[in-house]
Amino acid sequence: MQNLLKSLKEDSKYVELIEKIESNNNCSCFGLTLNEISFVLSFIKKQKIVVTTSVDEAYKLEKQLNSLGIKTMVLLQKIEDFTYNDFSHDEELKNIILTFYSLITKEVDCVIVLGKVLLQKFLDKDFFLEKIISLEKNKNYNFNFLIKNLMEIGYKKVDEICNKGEFTFKGDILSIFPLNSLFPIRISYFDDEIERICQFSLSSYEIVGDINKVDICPTHIYFYNEDEYQNLLRNIDCAQKETKGKETYEKLSLIKAQIENSINKIHSNFILPFIKKYTSTILDYLQDGVVVYLEPKLIKNSIDNEYVNFLSMQNSFVFEGRLLKEHKNSIQAKNELFKTTNTNLAFLNLVTSNQIFKSDSVYSFLTSFMKNYNYNLNFLVDDIISYRNKNYTIVLCAESNEKAINLQELLNKNNINSEIVLSQNQIKSQKVHILISQIYYGAIFLEEKLFLCGNFNIYGQKKEFTSQKVKKVFF
Repeated sequence: MQNLLKSLKEDSKYVELIEKIESNNNCSCFGLTLNEISFVLSFIKKQKIVVTTSVDEAYKLEKQLNSLGIKTMVLLQKIEDFTYNDFSHDEELKNIILTFYSLITKEVDCVIVLGKVLLQKFLDKDFFLEKIISLEKNKNYNFNFLIKNLMEIGYKKVDEICNKGEFTFKGDILSIFPLNSLFPIRISYFDDEIERICQFSLSSYEIVGDINKVDICPTHIYFYNEDEYQNLLRNIDCAQKETKGKETYEKLSLIKAQIENSINKIHSNFILPFIKKYTSTILDYLQDGVVVYLEPKLIKNSIDNEYVNFLSMQNSFVFEGRLLKEHKNSIQAKNELFKTTNTNLAFLNLVTSNQIFKSDSVYSFLTSFMKNYNYNLNFLVDDIISYRNKNYTIVLCAESNEKAINLQELLNKNNINSEIVLSQNQIKSQKVHILISQIYYGAIFLEEKLFLCGNFNIYGQKKEFTSQKVKKVFF
C-alpha cells in the first residue's frame, strides 16, 4: 500500500511520515480518521503498541488491522483487575501472559491497550523472558530438570492432558499443552537428548506434524525463587501482624499456605507488594518499536482521572483494612508513565494538542469520511463516476472471486470499465480496480487522489440486494 501511495504521488506526506517513523523520529499527525490511521499503522514495519481511551475504537481498529494482514491483539483489563483482586478466571491471566510473550518474541505486529493499562506495574521483561523454556530437537535438556522447571512456571502434572497448562509423561515421552500453542506438544527423549518434537491432536492423539523447536511460556506471572522464599514468608507474617482487616488477614493466610505448599500458580495479585520484580510497564515489553497515541489529550485526561480515583479508592480500602499500605505502590508514578526508548507517534484532531511527548515532525492531512453504502450499490456507482471524473484511482475490495465478478458485472452495466486484480502492485493510476482482498474498512486519500472502498463499506451486513440495474448481488 505504501508503494501504491508513492507511485500515485512522488512527494506523498504519508510516505514521508513512515520514513520519519522508521528513522526513529517522534511525529504528530493532525486530521486523519481512524480508517486512514489504520492504513498508516499497516505501513509501519516496526512492532507497535497503540494506546486509546475507547473500547469500541480498540476493537474496530483490531478488526481492520487484522484484515490488512497486521497481526493484532487487544489488552483492555481494568486497573483493579491488576492490583488487588483475584483473577476471576484464567482467560484474563492468559491474555496478559500471551501479550507479554507475543511482544517479546515478535509474534504480534500490534497490541492495542487502554490508556489506564499504562498505569500498571508488570513483571520485569527480562525476568519473564528467563522463565520461557525453549526446547530444540537434537539438543540436550535434562528430563528431570525440565519437569522441575515446568512445575515452577505453573504447569500442572496430570494423568491425561485436557487443557492448556497441563503436562504428563510416560517413560521417556513427555506431553504438554503450552499456553502459547494451538496444539499439545509431544517430546521424545533419548537419555537427555531431545530426539523428536511433534504436535498432536487433543481429540484423536494423532500426530499433526513435526517441529524443530518449541517455546513454553509460563502460565502465571507471580514468581519467587528459593532465595526469596523465607524472606517472602517473613514479610507476609509481618503484614498479618500489622493489619486490622479480617479480609486482608485471610488473603495473606491463603497466599502463605500456597507458598508453603509450593503451589506456583498463584492467581491473586494481592501478593504484589511482596515481590520485587514488578517495575516494568507494558511499554517496556516493546523493543525498538512505535508507541502510538490516539488523541493524546484524551489519553492524558483519562489517566489523570483514573489516577486520582484509584488512589482515593486505595486510601479508603487501606483505612478499612481491606488492603495494605504497600498496595499503593502497585501502579506507576504519573511522571514515569510515558517514558520509553521507543519511537512515539500521535494522531490528533485539529483542536487538540500533544501533551505526552515533544514532536520532531508535525503533519497535517486533508481527509474525508468514508461512506458505508451497505448494499446501496446505486449510490456507490454514482460516487465511482464522480471520483473517476476527478481522475481518482479507485479500488473496490471484494473478499472472494464471486463477489469480485458480481461487482464487475454491476460496473459494466453502468458503463464503468474495471479490472479485477489480486495484488496492490497491479493497481494503475486513475483506473478502476476490484481488488480481491479481506480489507474491511476503506479510506479516501484526498491528496493522493485514491478512493479505496473496503468490504464493510460496500456490503455492510450479509443480505440479498436487488435493483433495477442488477438483479441480484450476493455478499
